[in-house]
Amino acid sequence: MRKLFISIALLLLTSTNTFAFKSNLAETDTLKHILYELNAVNPLIADAQRKRDKQSSESFQYRCLIADLGIIKHGIRSAIYGVKHLPNHQGYRPLCGEYGYVGIVGESKNIQMLVNEIQNIGSLLGKAQREQNKSQLKRLNYDFLRGDLDTVISGLQHALMGAAKHKRRFIPLRGKGAQ
Repeated sequence: MRKLFISIALLLLTSTNTFAFKSNLAETDTLKHILYELNAVNPLIADAQRKRDKQSSESFQYRCLIADLGIIKHGIRSAIYGVKHLPNHQGYRPLCGEYGYVGIVGESKNIQMLVNEIQNIGSLLGKAQREQNKSQLKRLNYDFLRGDLDTVISGLQHALMGAAKHKRRFIPLRGKGAQ
């Protein structure tokens, strides 16, 4: 009787761990795919940098964009490989989120393609979140990751609108312009 109980307990333990490992493996594969997609935008960024207006006094801040994407990639890598954050590491720096403005048409096309690519990662985030092992104590917070990607997207969209160059004009309430 005792041997039967021990063998059933071992069987249950190994089958439970197998299911948890498979779920964790699926999430890891999806996170690796997200990391691959984030690395795939590097040529778009490099091409946009080559096409930028070097004569303009205000230009797009590619260093901030690359640093922000690096922070996001670091967070994903630490979730995949279990790397612990060190104090004062770049992962604790807040995202820039403001990148200036885009000047030339060729540069803006690349930035728009970059926005589209980063927006497409949203479906992969949902897939990875569904595959997440809910029984693990430490899990990746997908809401934070989604928020960071949304911050980058809104900064890029703001740069595309050229809000830094063209100030918003309000309709005058009274005076000569209110006619």
